Amino acid sequence: MGLTLGLLPTVKSLPIFYTIGAINGVAAGASDTANNAWILEMWDEKAGPYLLALHFCFGTGMIIAPQIARPFILDSSDSSQLVIAYVICGAIIIISGIVVTFVIFSGKFRATDGEPTPQPVPQNPSQVPSITEELIHESERRELKPIYGFMIVILGCLLLATYTSMEMTYFSYESVFAQLSSYQMSEADGTILATVTLAVYTLTRGVEILLMLKVSAHYILLFHFTIIIAFNLVAIFTYNLPFIWLWIYNIGIGIGCGSVTPTIYAFLQQNFKIDDKKTAILLFVGGGMGAIYPYIVTSSISKWPLVFIYISVISIVFCVIFLFAIKFITWKFGRVIRPQMVVTASDLKSDETTSQEI
Repeated sequence: MGLTLGLLPTVKSLPIFYTIGAINGVAAGASDTANNAWILEMWDEKAGPYLLALHFCFGTGMIIAPQIARPFILDSSDSSQLVIAYVICGAIIIISGIVVTFVIFSGKFRATDGEPTPQPVPQNPSQVPSITEELIHESERRELKPIYGFMIVILGCLLLATYTSMEMTYFSYESVFAQLSSYQMSEADGTILATVTLAVYTLTRGVEILLMLKVSAHYILLFHFTIIIAFNLVAIFTYNLPFIWLWIYNIGIGIGCGSVTPTIYAFLQQNFKIDDKKTAILLFVGGGMGAIYPYIVTSSISKWPLVFIYISVISIVFCVIFLFAIKFITWKFGRVIRPQMVVTASDLKSDETTSQEI
């Protein structure tokens, strides 16, 4: 991915440019899939904070990368400066790839295949940790029949695809909306608005890393969906008011969208086992549906700027429906699997007492 990015500005042939761009896109999609799947594989149901940390770093890169490239693209007459910007970004990606490769081959961060190795039972009661009902509850998993598991996969795809499509459309068209709507914001101010929104969006992800340790994923999703709907309604009812309301709307949406995507992965992992294939399917469906939204917005936003807002509200309403449907299926049809055997110190003491009596 780093090599193709560095080569792009040096290509003179349009077919070759498209080919290298396609290769870069495939590499980026594979990297996105692998990173999310790897974290889910390593931390399983407790992957939420680590997914948030990953996406926080992604958001940070979205803010920093344009600032790195900015000095090299100000002079549009000197194409060699543009090459330098691409080479710097490509070099950063290559260095990141080397670090990840080292981690993979170091063998320290791999999920175990198959059943865990059985551990010998301690004979001394003092060596046995105290096992509470809370710890047993943490070890529980819900098992679903294949048909219900398939339903959750479908609903999960719809949830992730609907939300990511809405989010990508928002960040692609927020400055366009600011310019074409009644706010009549200039292009320069629209760029500043987009940067501030992205900063708030990234900061929210960083703050909620710790929150994910204490609060269930579905509660966090409902909180963020409520914020998104509320601030979209603010935009609708303040459409003809001073543009300070546009700033309030965008900052609110930045907070609302902040941690939703990684939290959706954590939510699905808590309700259904997600492996590499399911992660790839989720991302593929999300990317495919994401191509539909821009077409709808592009063909309508110049005449009806508020269509941008209406699509967001409708999308989030459907996301809430999908969220509750997944929770209902796991609650209604999920069978709780508890640990097969739990040995406690009291059990061993009881066995010793019985043997002495015999």
